[in-house]
Amino acid sequence: MGEVYRAVHRELGRPAALELLLPALAMQEEFAARFVREARVMQSLDHPGIAYLVTVSGLTDVITIAAGDRFSLALCRNGRVTTWGANERGQLGNGTFDDQPLPVDVLDLTEVTAVSTSTQHSLALLADGTVMAWGWNAEGQLGDGTADDQAAPVEVSSVTA
Repeated sequence: MGEVYRAVHRELGRPAALELLLPALAMQEEFAARFVREARVMQSLDHPGIAYLVTVSGLTDVITIAAGDRFSLALCRNGRVTTWGANERGQLGNGTFDDQPLPVDVLDLTEVTAVSTSTQHSLALLADGTVMAWGWNAEGQLGDGTADDQAAPVEVSSVTA
């Protein structure tokens, strides 16, 4: 399953994956949640450039999604964030740098109200206005005062919503 995930992003790239998933964000919340549970892009070997939807195991009560470069995350109704895919920069936020072919929870995040991703890092807005970030940090994009990649969420310094 992990090889299929990597192959899709390698062959289709991030824009194509986003093009397939972004329309779900504009749909009714219930339908978007169903779409996300069933959405996993798979490259057709017979027809390059054509993608199919298949089920992503373990996702329930999804209210929104975000996709980075070879990884995805889902914000669930309970305020938790689930993520899967490539993880060489810690962008999954699960405390490791190991790729995850199945959804895993981001560590120590609760009461999340919004999520966003970039190439290899992610952000979460908590209900109290705190902004958390994790993943690639070569240019200090996590806002934690370092240039160290973070495999678990860190608070963005001096930023609140």
